[in-house]
Amino acid sequence: MQESHEYKTSAIAWINLVAVVFVNISCALTWMTVSSSPDVSAIWMEASLSQVNWLSNVSAIINSLLSLTTAWAYEMFGLKKVIIVASIVNTLGCWIRCLAIVVSPDKRYYLVMLGQSIGAIGGPFLGMMISPLIMPELADTPENTPRMLIAVAGIATITSIPPFFLPGKPKVQPSPSASEVRMPFKQGISLLLKNRNFWLSTFLCSTNIGMSYSVSVLVMQAIMPYNYSAQESGICAAVIVLGGFFGGIVPNGFGVIVSACLLIGFFSYAVFPVYLEFASEITYPVPESLSSSLTWALCTTFMLIFSVVIDALREGPDANPPYNMHKATVVMAVIMCVTTIPVFWLKGDLNRLKLDKKEHTEESNQSDCA
Repeated sequence: MQESHEYKTSAIAWINLVAVVFVNISCALTWMTVSSSPDVSAIWMEASLSQVNWLSNVSAIINSLLSLTTAWAYEMFGLKKVIIVASIVNTLGCWIRCLAIVVSPDKRYYLVMLGQSIGAIGGPFLGMMISPLIMPELADTPENTPRMLIAVAGIATITSIPPFFLPGKPKVQPSPSASEVRMPFKQGISLLLKNRNFWLSTFLCSTNIGMSYSVSVLVMQAIMPYNYSAQESGICAAVIVLGGFFGGIVPNGFGVIVSACLLIGFFSYAVFPVYLEFASEITYPVPESLSSSLTWALCTTFMLIFSVVIDALREGPDANPPYNMHKATVVMAVIMCVTTIPVFWLKGDLNRLKLDKKEHTEESNQSDCA
C-alpha cells in the first residue's frame, strides 16, 4: 500500500513569510521614498518634479530588466539566499542615498539616483501604502529630507537581519504540488512563450497594476495644484493600496478623491495576487518564480511607460491651476477602459489545483480501504 503523506503549513513557514514581507516593504519604501514627498524633495535636491519622477522610473527599469534573472537565481541558489542578497543590496542603496546629505545641493540628486538604482536591484512590491503616509510627515520641509532618507535606510537595515537566521525550506511541504520538482528554467521559458493564456493574463495584469502604480506615484502631484496638502495627497496614494484590502467610504469634497483612489485600489491591487496565482496554475509545472517574475517584469515596464506618459501630459505654469494633470487623468481612464476588454477571452485550466485535489482524493480512498 502506498504511504500517505502529511501536508501542512508549518509555523516556521509563516515566520519566513513575515520576514519576506518586511523585506518587501522595505524595498517598496526605497522605491517610493522621494515620490511620496515630491515637492520638498525636489527643492532639497534642486531638481524638477520630472526628475523626481525618474527616481521611481529607474526602479521600474531595473526591476523589468532583472526580473527574469531573479527567477533563474531562485532555481540556482534558493529563496533564502536571494532574499538575503536583495535585502543587503536594498540597504546599501539606501545608505548611498544618505551620502547626499553631506554633499552640496547641486550634487544631491545624482547621489540619490545612484542609491536608488542600486537599491532597486532588490526591489519587490508592497510598502507602497506605508510610504505615502509617513514620508510627508518625516519630510514636511526640505530641511527634513535627510531625516526621511536616514529613516528608510534604518528600516532597510533592520529588515535585512532576520533572513540570515531562517531556514531555506520548510521541513513539511504544504501541498502535494509544492513537493513536485519544477521543470528547468530554459524549458519553462520555452513553454511560457507558447502559452497564449499566460500572455493574455499577463497583459491584463500589467496594464492594471502598471497604471495603478503610476497613479500611486503621481496622484500627489495631480491634486496638490488644487491646494491639497502633502499629507492629504499622501492619504490618497495610500488609500489606492488600502483599497485593495478594504472597501467603503462616504464622499465629500476631499472624500470624492479618496473614494476614487479607493476604487482604483479595490479593482486593481486586489486582483494582483489573483493574476499571479492564475498564471502559476495555468502554466504548471513551470516554476512559479518564473511566471511571477515575468509577470512582474511586464508590470514594471507598463509602470514606466504610463508614468512617462502621465508626466508628459502635465500642464505648464500658465495653466489654471498651474501644473494641473487633467489631461493625464482623462488619458488614464481611456487606457484602462480599452485595455481591460481582453478579459472576456481569458481562460485556462488550473493544473496545479487539479494535482492537489487528485492527490487528496487518492489518499482519502487509501484511508477508507485501510
